Amino acid sequence: MGRSVVVISFICALLLGSSAAAAAAEPAAGHVAAEPAAGHVAAVATAAADRVLSGEFPFGMALALDAGGHRHVVASDRQGDLWYSSDRGGAWEAQEILPAPWDTDAGLPLWAWTSPAIAIDTDGSVHVAVVRSSVGDTPGTTYGIYYTTDKGRTGGDFAPRTKVTADGMSDPSLRVVDGVRYLAYSRYQSFPGQKVAPLFFKTDRGGAWQTERIDDWASAPSLRVASNGRAHIAYEDENGLRFTRARSRVGDFSTPARIPGSKGSAGEPSLALDSADRAHVAWAAWRESQQILYAKRTAAGWVAPRQVGTGWTAELSLDSRDRPHVVFARGFGNGKVVHRWLAGGDWRMQTMVSGVNIDSVDMRAFGKGASIAWAQSSTPRGVWIERD
Repeated sequence: MGRSVVVISFICALLLGSSAAAAAAEPAAGHVAAEPAAGHVAAVATAAADRVLSGEFPFGMALALDAGGHRHVVASDRQGDLWYSSDRGGAWEAQEILPAPWDTDAGLPLWAWTSPAIAIDTDGSVHVAVVRSSVGDTPGTTYGIYYTTDKGRTGGDFAPRTKVTADGMSDPSLRVVDGVRYLAYSRYQSFPGQKVAPLFFKTDRGGAWQTERIDDWASAPSLRVASNGRAHIAYEDENGLRFTRARSRVGDFSTPARIPGSKGSAGEPSLALDSADRAHVAWAAWRESQQILYAKRTAAGWVAPRQVGTGWTAELSLDSRDRPHVVFARGFGNGKVVHRWLAGGDWRMQTMVSGVNIDSVDMRAFGKGASIAWAQSSTPRGVWIERD
């Protein structure tokens, strides 16, 4: 899941920020821009990219690929609405799938859809989990995690949303394999020093949802499913990153273990599993140096992490040769998106875009390459996707 750091208590300030100039200069949020060149080639990008959603999407964006390599993206806009765009029909098509109710008097949504996660099943059906977040409460809270899918329907025709967790939950990480849904999430951390923010896992293998509490304090879980149907999760705690594996296809997780080299100010992890179901993880170390670190697990245990760049958020994916691809964002108001990948024993690098304000990044490898997505709030605003 391509994730941005979403602090719900700041939503009011962001939503109240003036966007009149942006509205005058660009098409309505969520629609593919007719310029530049029908949505192609941003002036700030180093290679051809598609703007697949127009507007500002500060509250989360996520990318997934289906078996044919078609790309699917969900993103939450400044008004709190959730949008979906895909090129599975040949050309990019965008649609609003979950609108947020608007309070005309206050000029704010009553609540907002944030932190979306997306998964594509083996049959090509699209599955989305998203947080229904409060807007004006201090401290902030959520109204739980909701789920929608186009399974059993025309592609892109999403079913009515259903609530799948209790109130107060956040950070969904979703996978769907052969019709079985797997979801990791944690309790929303609404104030500094909060002592209880549990990590949960649930699956509907066997029919009804089954839920397991894994740890007492966690955030930003990243979930993947091994070839044997057992879930693996990396997540952040108060002192770094931890990793745990299910001992059965419905859960029963091992005691979470510290990922070596992550102790300290580790940011949100991004987990991937290779063809042998070995874990790989990338993360941003939120220290002064803002290191982007990558580590993998072998039969002998975790290999010491390697620095592959500097930045504040990172996403990881493995290609068909099990080569790691890491995309990360550097800087803020004058930032850039960088793609690094391991080839022939050397880490290659491509700058995807520079000189813009980056809200979030995501990536999925396919074949020997990868598709990289980013949301930028600098002109031309929107969600951009490029194959590299």
